[in-house]
Amino acid sequence: MLWIICAALAAVTFLAIFAPLMRRGAGDVEPAAAYDLRVYRDQLREVERDLERGLIAQPDAERLRSTSAAR
Repeated sequence: MLWIICAALAAVTFLAIFAPLMRRGAGDVEPAAAYDLRVYRDQLREVERDLERGLIAQPDAERLRSTSAAR
């Protein structure tokens, strides 16, 4: 009985780990450059939002924009 319980727990653990990996198709992978560009645009939008809300000053926003562009 102990071995049946151990085998069942191992099977459940295996499925919990590998099921998400098996569902994800190869076509879902985004190219690295597209991902980097999306992150860069999100960062610029956050700088603009912070500037509009008054959380950062204009010189800081310009510095952040130029720092993001250098990456």
